[in-house]
Amino acid sequence: MALSSDTISEERAAMEVVQIQPTNSRSVLGSMNDFVHHLKWRTRIHFDFSEVDALEDMLSETPMGALKYQYSIEVAAAAFSHSRNAFRADAG
Repeated sequence: MALSSDTISEERAAMEVVQIQPTNSRSVLGSMNDFVHHLKWRTRIHFDFSEVDALEDMLSETPMGALKYQYSIEVAAAAFSHSRNAFRADAG
């Protein structure tokens, strides 16, 4: 996504504390279940931690019902492009 180092640092700091909470949103639950099904299909019987980055990339290119069938990578890119100085000047 060609994000600046400052933006990445800010985002990592914001994600230091993770809270897992229940949801009443059926579309969020459906998207989470879709991710589980994709991962089970992709990894089949053996999960290889060395493939985590590739699996993450695959999931980011999966349309999500909770995002009105947009790709999470595109939603994230749009969110960062609207924040101050998110993209480097040389990106594009």
